[in-house]
Amino acid sequence: MRDPRRLVAEALSYLGNNQSRMDAPRYRCAGLPITSRLVESLVGEFNARLKSPQKFGNRPDGPEPILQLRAAVLSEDHRLERFCAQRPGCPYR
Repeated sequence: MRDPRRLVAEALSYLGNNQSRMDAPRYRCAGLPITSRLVESLVGEFNARLKSPQKFGNRPDGPEPILQLRAAVLSEDHRLERFCAQRPGCPYR
């Protein structure tokens, strides 16, 4: 087990060294994501649809939605940004 004092010291060091990158209000105003939640969710969905044969059969549309999303990201025509900005529940609408 690690010493709790060392863990706190490491966390404080990390926060001090990265404070300039932690300006959430400015990032929100610029419409930028401030968490990795969307990417982590996509990775989990991708794994569930493509890597798990047991789960793949339970999804009638298979990997198609994930492939469409990936195509939207790679197309660089801003369709993903438009979709995210217009979706219900978007705080930047």
